[in-house]
Amino acid sequence: MTAIANFLKGLLISAIAPDLLSFYEVMYSGLGRVAGDVTIIPSGWLGGSVWGFMKQIEVTVMLPSATMIITFILACEVYHVVIEKNAMKDPDMPALFMIFFKLIVSVFVISNASDIVIGLFDLGNWAVEQTIGIIPLAINEPAAMTVTTIEAMLNGSDYNLVDFFGLWMTLSTATLAAHAINIVASLVVYGRLLQMVVYACFAPIPLATFMNRDWNIGQNYIKNLMALAFQGFLIVFFFGAYSIIVVSPINPTLTGDMLGDFMNITIAIWGNVGWGILLCMMLMKTHSITQSIFGAH
Repeated sequence: MTAIANFLKGLLISAIAPDLLSFYEVMYSGLGRVAGDVTIIPSGWLGGSVWGFMKQIEVTVMLPSATMIITFILACEVYHVVIEKNAMKDPDMPALFMIFFKLIVSVFVISNASDIVIGLFDLGNWAVEQTIGIIPLAINEPAAMTVTTIEAMLNGSDYNLVDFFGLWMTLSTATLAAHAINIVASLVVYGRLLQMVVYACFAPIPLATFMNRDWNIGQNYIKNLMALAFQGFLIVFFFGAYSIIVVSPINPTLTGDMLGDFMNITIAIWGNVGWGILLCMMLMKTHSITQSIFGAH
């Protein structure tokens, strides 16, 4: 029985050591990669192929629709000035001139809708890059931990077979949780990118209403663009806070107390998973937070 127990113990040790390093690699390297992807702008995403597809839709579908909307809005304003106010007598020339001025500005705005959107996104990306220069995003695995040192410590510990099995199950579960955290973080980051492309695609239509005070679609659209642009800043902020919290993972050689050190590592692993879950929860709230800041709805 002792030989069988030692054999199983050896199998578990050979599985636990790489699993521990795998957890840190999945958790930290994955989140670090996602944090770096926040700086990607829609026009440069996937080599600009998505942005080029969006531009074709904007030119062929959205611009003609925006032109019809402008025509309808200005026709209503002309009717209000000429028919309702003056009954076609003594038309209000300054008001008609203002309508003509609105027409020129509206056509200019929808013709340059993509440039306006890119400018706002570039402003948000500038804020992201400035924040990355301040907040550390070094989410790296502990360099001192190797398979050899972990196996040596496990062989010298007082763990029995049940303890080793529990530690292996803990690591396996935590690694799965780390993969799930990375997936959620990636969905938030790339979902924001896709949302930015969609907002840019529809830009001419809401901007067509920008010069009309009775239609607040254009103003609210700009607020939502600003919220999307600065959502990246908030994402980087939360990644930076997470990297500060987990910057010093437990080193198993700190005390020499084998059992105590691995108990600390187990606690640290679940602590990192817990902070990772909290990070994902906050990442999913970044859009609503920036919307409330800019007053968008």
